[in-house]
Amino acid sequence: MAAPLRVSAPPSSLKLAGVDDDVAPHAMSWAGVTAASFSFDDLVGLGLPTDDRGPVEEGFARVAPYGFSITDSARERTAELMAPYRDLICTDQPLVATPDLSRVRQALLAEFPYAASAIDPILMDVVARKYVKLRSTLLVGEPGCGKSRFARRLGEEIGLYVARIDGASLDGAFGGTSRRYNSTEPCFPIRALAQAKQANPLIVLDELEKAATNRRDGRLWDILLAFLEPETARRYHDHALQMEFDLSFPSYVFTSNSRTDLPVPLLDRLRIIQFPQPAEEHLPLLLRRIVDDLAKDDGVDPRFYYDDVIEQRAAIERVWKTGSIRRLRKIVSSIVTAVPKGRSIQ
Repeated sequence: MAAPLRVSAPPSSLKLAGVDDDVAPHAMSWAGVTAASFSFDDLVGLGLPTDDRGPVEEGFARVAPYGFSITDSARERTAELMAPYRDLICTDQPLVATPDLSRVRQALLAEFPYAASAIDPILMDVVARKYVKLRSTLLVGEPGCGKSRFARRLGEEIGLYVARIDGASLDGAFGGTSRRYNSTEPCFPIRALAQAKQANPLIVLDELEKAATNRRDGRLWDILLAFLEPETARRYHDHALQMEFDLSFPSYVFTSNSRTDLPVPLLDRLRIIQFPQPAEEHLPLLLRRIVDDLAKDDGVDPRFYYDDVIEQRAAIERVWKTGSIRRLRKIVSSIVTAVPKGRSIQ
């Protein structure tokens, strides 16, 4: 982990020529840009320190490099909205370094033995990278094939904070809402960064095809373009916080049952991977994983369940007929539900 930043303070006030002091907004630039008349004493009321950041140190990223602006009439509102994001705005965030990829691959294959065709190209993204950054990826597969769980476990094994959200519940608010609304909030990536305490979390958006398509509130598919395009992501203006952020560090993985209805401009910005379905030869490993999960949920030793499940394997195969992990879990769950939890382990 890098040492804390050593920095030097900029001038306490900058003047924008030709701007009337009575109407010009107070502003500050953390990138050396001339700003309207501004005293750093004004920052004290916001609970924000004077900006004395120096160069970004190795292993960190500056998510808020462009500064912020405050109008006299909105000073109290600005303080209220910025308070939860103070650390994100004022402090360089750590980057997650690329881990041992052979270990990550082995762990993912043990859990998803049928998904090598998805695992390998994704891990190739970071083979030559010092810090984790995945290509924006759309996993397309049949319902219940395990793609949502895979996206989450991918982030966890790599060491990324995983911020998951359902596409079915989203509209244009993903990109943040205007400050004129009482319910205003920053865009979802900024909220994810603030919670993650790292600059390059993984944002997982499930069921992308089910997002609202009403343009009145902004269509999610259109809003996403700004985050997936590197140039716009590097200077994303958040309407709630009235700041520009560098949001090029997070990685994005989307899941969808189909790509048929997704717009071409969005698909053009995504790598599309067909997520496979498990087959009969994968059943032993899948049964072990499911039994482990169910035992953990029930708070019992997995050995209480293994023998009963193995005894019923032929029946499981006959009913399951390959494909849906969700259906397989339901079948196994019905078997272990009848197992006495208090019996002795032989």
